[in-house]
Amino acid sequence: MQGWRHWPRRLALAVLKRVSRDITIRHHHTGDPVRLNLYTHKGYWYHGKRREAATLALCREIIQPGWTVYDAGGHIGYLSLYFAKLAGPEGRVHVFEPGENNLPYLERNISGLANITLVRAAVGAAPGRATLYVESLAGQNNSLVPDFEILARNAALADPGAGKVTLRDVEVTTLDFHAARSQAMPDFVKIDVEGFELEVLQGMAELLRQKPVILVEVQRNQAQVFELLEMAGYHLFNDRRRRLRAKNAHRLKGANVFALHAEAHAGLIASLFKPVRAPSSAPLRGPRNS
Repeated sequence: MQGWRHWPRRLALAVLKRVSRDITIRHHHTGDPVRLNLYTHKGYWYHGKRREAATLALCREIIQPGWTVYDAGGHIGYLSLYFAKLAGPEGRVHVFEPGENNLPYLERNISGLANITLVRAAVGAAPGRATLYVESLAGQNNSLVPDFEILARNAALADPGAGKVTLRDVEVTTLDFHAARSQAMPDFVKIDVEGFELEVLQGMAELLRQKPVILVEVQRNQAQVFELLEMAGYHLFNDRRRRLRAKNAHRLKGANVFALHAEAHAGLIASLFKPVRAPSSAPLRGPRNS
């Protein structure tokens, strides 16, 4: 009986898929043209400015003109364009994306923008090769994690056959390796890699000593992610600007977490984030827009 709850969504998706085609919309924050698929990338045009609004508002207050931004997990480039706008013509955005289903859209959307550099590779703990699990629904949940649970969840909500997963051998780099090779030290690092975030953080040990601001979507290994960042001197906050506590790390699943170094970013912490208060039993954030 539980499946009946989802039939209106499945029916709507089936109809939308039947009429699907590539379209161009205007970026809701920058005005740039964004090429996407009407069906597979529906989250962008459907949610519009509401999509992760609190997270994007904080990024706007943190990222300064001239900054260098690393965007690990670029998808079709929507956030890369936003970061490029915030960093300005004197700034740089390095976007990392391995998915063959995402790259054609990403390449087109950032084409002609001199302050965006595309790295056609996944990001992890060590350079090499790895299997990327490529999902056919949106490309948003491609993952280096075998049997990543979000793939199964999205497939269950989609019309029949939409959740097919294929395996692809892809190049893997680390943020430390890329920084040393490019000589472009990031001021801000965004990590959205569908469950592989701990490995990405492990592959940026040298960069952590440079103390960039970090935005990471935490899907797995919440306690280890929290511990690694705290050991590097970072304080963690949710997108509602509340300080996060280690004992609640298990509740971070799916959360967008901002990590700011206690000393290097003391001014930002004081001006943008709320003072620590007694722990609350309320959830850290609402469900993620898809």
